[in-house]
Amino acid sequence: MLVDLIYRPPGGPIDSEFFARAEELEVLGHSLLVATIDDVFVSKLLALTEQEPDFQSVLELARALREQIDWESVRSRTRDSPFAHAFFTLAEGLGIVALVKPVREPAGP
Repeated sequence: MLVDLIYRPPGGPIDSEFFARAEELEVLGHSLLVATIDDVFVSKLLALTEQEPDFQSVLELARALREQIDWESVRSRTRDSPFAHAFFTLAEGLGIVALVKPVREPAGP
């Protein structure tokens, strides 16, 4: 059995909110808490760095699970990452994620 144990995820600490979002699933006969796809996706986007700017895995995951991901939540939680911004630009251009229309300020007098 392969278990992915992440000591310090780039998406922030593992806290009670993280566990509240997790889903209890049976894996090989054992009941386990499993992170939501949104939490996994946030961690993957925040793990991208200048040394490892590989978008292949996040694009593959986004294509496969696009309807199951809360894109607004992921975008909000990764808004400070230039690599997440680049991902969303790519994903929007490829039609994986819907374009976000910029919010316009009302015209002045």
